[in-house]
Amino acid sequence: MSDFKVLKKKTYLSAINNSIGSQMFRDLWAEYDDGEVKNLTKGGELSCALYVSWVLKIFDLIDQRRATVDGVMKNLIELGWEEVDKADIQEGDVIEWERKTEGFTHGHVGFYAGDNKAISNSWKLKKIVKHGWDFGGRRDIVKVLRWSQWDE
Repeated sequence: MSDFKVLKKKTYLSAINNSIGSQMFRDLWAEYDDGEVKNLTKGGELSCALYVSWVLKIFDLIDQRRATVDGVMKNLIELGWEEVDKADIQEGDVIEWERKTEGFTHGHVGFYAGDNKAISNSWKLKKIVKHGWDFGGRRDIVKVLRWSQWDE
């Protein structure tokens, strides 16, 4: 049998694309000190950070899974992810969008998929979807982060 080298970045990009349609990230259950049990992601409405951090954790690109956009972005910067101009965006970069009020105010995070498309959790559909990178001009991109330390 011949030796081989896993192509980590190529596998990472495939995992992001293969996640489209998944409802796997809908629920994050927590028990509080008083015994109350809550679904922190509200059944998929607030699952974007959980989705992004799970994918990143699989590839050891983040230190732990996160439930908030702020937590994901802060952790990525601490770990050496580089902020890049959105004019230089590349497939696999992490996008943070502006906070928006759609029934409730929330931030949003996802992955750039190339060709002016992004992949993120849809709070309405409660699953991972591919969509316009700026939601058809309805949501501004506030930050783009890139991992440039691939070992391949």
